[in-house]
Amino acid sequence: RILFAETDTGIIHLLDDTGPRPTVAPFLHSPDIQHPDNLEWDDHRQGLWITDDSRLSELWFWDGRDFQRVVSDTGGEITGVESHSDGRVWINLQGQHHGEDQTVLLTPVSLQPATP
Repeated sequence: RILFAETDTGIIHLLDDTGPRPTVAPFLHSPDIQHPDNLEWDDHRQGLWITDDSRLSELWFWDGRDFQRVVSDTGGEITGVESHSDGRVWINLQGQHHGEDQTVLLTPVSLQPATP
């Protein structure tokens, strides 16, 4: 089973090849996430990290029921996310207007949902 993002539609699909015939079906969709780009399953939190490659680059978390915007960046693009079994989450920031590309460890404060 593989999750993949279709950036132009904002839909995350599931490729399931566990049966006699592989299938592809929509898995997740939120009108708030316009251009899903990178996906990372978080075993520690049992949820999915989603980067949104829109004009305002955002990092979202889906817990199986709700989407939560965790981080947004206006100066560049969140190009990747990696979660570790100990709960640490790293993101890559690219094309920063204010400095070099960066890999950033998110802190517990930044892992809380962003205020609208």
